[in-house]
Amino acid sequence: MTNPTSIQKILSRETPKNGEKSHFVIKTTQFRPIAFRVFTKKYNLNLNRKSLECLSTYVANRLGSTWKTNCESVLDEIARTWKRMHESTPIVSHELLVPILNSLTVPHEPQNVELARMPSIDPAAVLNRSRGSEIKVNVDVKSQFKVIDAFKMPYYEYQSSRRFFERSTKKLSLLPQAESFTNMYQRRLQVIQHRISQNDAFQSTSFHRTFSNGGQTSITPIRSLLGRAGSDFLLFGQLNLRPDGKPWLEDLDSQVELDVSQCAWGMGWFFPGCLVLVNGQFLENGKFLVFEVCHPPIEKRDATLRHQANLDTLGLNLDTNQLAYIRRAEREFQNAYFVICADLHLDDRQTFIALEKMLGMYENNIDELPVTFIFCGSFYSTAFHNTGTSLQYKEHFNEFATLLEKFPGICKDCQLVFIPGPNDPWTCNGISMLPQQPIPPYFVNRIRRVSKNAIFTSNPSRISFFSREIVIFRDNITGRFQRNSFHVEKPERPTTSDKREDASSLEVHQTQLKRKLVKTLLDQAHLSPFLHWKRPVLWDYDYALSLYPVPDCMAIVDTSIPAFNVHYAGCTSFNPGALIVGNYISWQEVRPLVKQVKCIKEHL
Repeated sequence: MTNPTSIQKILSRETPKNGEKSHFVIKTTQFRPIAFRVFTKKYNLNLNRKSLECLSTYVANRLGSTWKTNCESVLDEIARTWKRMHESTPIVSHELLVPILNSLTVPHEPQNVELARMPSIDPAAVLNRSRGSEIKVNVDVKSQFKVIDAFKMPYYEYQSSRRFFERSTKKLSLLPQAESFTNMYQRRLQVIQHRISQNDAFQSTSFHRTFSNGGQTSITPIRSLLGRAGSDFLLFGQLNLRPDGKPWLEDLDSQVELDVSQCAWGMGWFFPGCLVLVNGQFLENGKFLVFEVCHPPIEKRDATLRHQANLDTLGLNLDTNQLAYIRRAEREFQNAYFVICADLHLDDRQTFIALEKMLGMYENNIDELPVTFIFCGSFYSTAFHNTGTSLQYKEHFNEFATLLEKFPGICKDCQLVFIPGPNDPWTCNGISMLPQQPIPPYFVNRIRRVSKNAIFTSNPSRISFFSREIVIFRDNITGRFQRNSFHVEKPERPTTSDKREDASSLEVHQTQLKRKLVKTLLDQAHLSPFLHWKRPVLWDYDYALSLYPVPDCMAIVDTSIPAFNVHYAGCTSFNPGALIVGNYISWQEVRPLVKQVKCIKEHL
C-alpha cells in the first residue's frame, strides 16, 4: 500500500516552476460543499476528514487560484476513477485515494484497451483551453462503432436504501434460481419508482394538471388504503388480471382490485404487466374506483445521467475527459449514417433481387459508404425447426455470402450487423425468449469468411457510436400491445364517403399508432413490459431489455406496420418496416449523430 505521506511528493510534481501555486491553500470550509456535491450527491461516495484534506491539497497544487471555477471537472474525474476501481467501497479512504491521485498525475494510457476507445487526456489541458479555440481531432470512425450483445451488458442492481444503481458482481445464468423471477419484476418497478421520485413536476403543484380532478400529488402505498374508504388517492403499481378476468393493481407490498367502469385512459397502451399511475377513490367494498390511468412521467437521458453518473450500461468505461473528446470529435462526422432493413427472407428469390439492387446503389457510391448495414431477421419465412430446416437455412446464408462477394467495397469498409428475428434459431414455434441469442456460427461461417466485418449479435442489441447509444429491437410488438390492451379505441368512421377523407383518416390513425407505440415503450422503460406468460423472458437477463436511461436512438423493427420515425423525450425512434412491400423495396438511412432518419423506397 502507498505510504500516506507520499501524497506531498505526488502533488509536488505538478508545482509550476515559478512556485506560484505551491503555497496556495484552500480552506476546508470552502472546499467541503463542492466536494460533497460531486462525490456524495453525484456519485454516492462519502469522504472522511483525511481524504477531504488530501483532495483539497491536490486541487490547490493543481489549480491554484482558479480552483473554484475548475475543480469540479477534476473532482469528477477522481470520483469516476474511484467508482471503477473500488465500486463496492462507498467510503473514500485516504490510503486508497493516494494511488488514484498518483495515476491521474502521471500521463498514462487506459489500462483496458478493449473497452476504452480513446487515449486519456490531460485534464489540465482541458481546463486551460479557451472556449473559442478550435481543437483538431484525429479519430477513426470504425473505432467509435461498437456492438454490445445483450448477454454481455453489465448488470446494475438498484440499492433502494441508497436510491442508487450499483454494478453487480452476481453470476448470471440461463437457468437461474426462482428468486430471479421475483427480482425481475421488482427491478422493473424500482426503476420506474426511482424515475418518478426524481421528477420535478411530480413534486410540484403543477402535477395537479396531470389529472383533471386535481388528484393527490403524493403516491400512497396500497397497504395504506385499509380503513380510509371514501378518500381519493394516487397509486402506483403494476396492472394485472385475476383468473376471473378482473383487473387489479399491485405494488411491492400489497394489491387492490380495480373498478375501471368510469376510467379515463391516458395516451398509450395499458395491458397486464405495465406500470401505471392510478387516480381514484377507495370504496367501502375494498375496491378502488379508478378515475384516470396514465403512464409514469418520462425522464430524459441527460437528467438521468446527471444524478446517476456512474451508470455505464454499455460497459465502455469512458471517463469525463474521454467522453468530452469524443463529443468534440463527432462534430466532424455529422453525415455518418447507418442502413437498416428487415425481414430478409432468404428462401424467397425476390429478397436476393431486392438486396442486390440496394447494395448496388451503395457500392456504386464508394466515397459515401455507410458505417454499417444492419440486417434484421427473420431470415426465413417460416419458423425454424431443428429437423429438416437446418440444412436449408445454412444453404440460404451461403447464397447470401455469394451475393456479398459481388460488393467488395461494402465487405471491406462497412460493418455488417445481423440481428435474428422471430423465425430464426433459438425459437420454438415462432416464439423466442428475450433476449434472443445470436444466429449460431454453424449457419454463417461462409459470410464470416467473405466479410471480416460481419457481426452476429443478439436481439435486442445496442450500438455505441461516438457518444450515442442506439437500441435495435426486432419484434412485431404492436400486435401484442393491441391484443392485450385493457382499453381498445374504436376507430371513428368518416362522415363522408370522400376517398380523400378516408385516406386522411387512415394517415391520422397510423400516426397515432406509432406515437402510442413509442410512448408506451419509453414510458415503461422496457422493451417488453409484458407478464412472463405473454412474452417469455430470460429472468436473469431482463435488465438487458431496460430503456433506462432513455437511449439516443431506438429501432423498433416491427414489420407488421409501415415504416416510421418519431421523436419523443430526446429519443429518435424509427422502424424500417419490411424490405419488400408489394412491388417496392424499402429501407432506412439513419444519421445517429444528428438524429435524422430517411426512408427510401425503390421499385423492385
